[in-house]
Amino acid sequence: MSQKVNPIGFRLGVLQIWNADFQCYGKLGKNYSIILYNMHKITTYLTRIFKKNNLILGPIFYSIKSNIVIIDCFYVMIATNNTTDFFSSAMNSLQGQKVIRYSEYVLNYWFANFLVFNAFKAHWLSSPLFLATWITTNLKKCISIKKIFLNLEKKLLRDNENLPCIKYSTLGENLFILKGIKIICSGRLRGKRNRMSNKMKKQVGIMPLQTINTYIDYKYSSVFTRFGKFGIRVYYYYEAM
Repeated sequence: MSQKVNPIGFRLGVLQIWNADFQCYGKLGKNYSIILYNMHKITTYLTRIFKKNNLILGPIFYSIKSNIVIIDCFYVMIATNNTTDFFSSAMNSLQGQKVIRYSEYVLNYWFANFLVFNAFKAHWLSSPLFLATWITTNLKKCISIKKIFLNLEKKLLRDNENLPCIKYSTLGENLFILKGIKIICSGRLRGKRNRMSNKMKKQVGIMPLQTINTYIDYKYSSVFTRFGKFGIRVYYYYEAM
């Protein structure tokens, strides 16, 4: 049952909180629909402009302080010339800085300088969104799921999976360590049209999905290929230090 519900919604209020820190009461409640529409517009624009420049946009955090909207987002650069090492660590960061400056200029023009935009380059393991995008991109290139998992094991052996990161929870701002990763891929993974869909799982570390007082980060992504639609679910388990 724990794998059939959204793990973030299952734990809201116990340990995890929403990414957006907007209050829907008082004077702000009258304009909540407008704020929600602008959030969707900003997210759509940033996702499109980052993807166009070979950047993957990660989690976006919104907050309002003194009538100024603060946007904090994270991104990862893509190595377009190498299929086995999708995330680039040696790529020049000038391209990312140009995209950030241009995005900040456009957003300030939209909202009349009542906005602060911050973008940070992140580690490829810092968010399940990066890992889900890496898997979907390899599936679009018709790479088998077994080879994708094999390349993932090599990357995890090269990069330590015990990655420290700061997470916001009901207890406040705390430092967590990545202790486990679980990936579930479903679809016609064997590459034949006449076969029924099946699932393949890959787990590294521990993944206590049954416990409600654990911090689980989750991302679902889908991709369309010539063999049909594939679904990818990525779970991250964090443990407080």
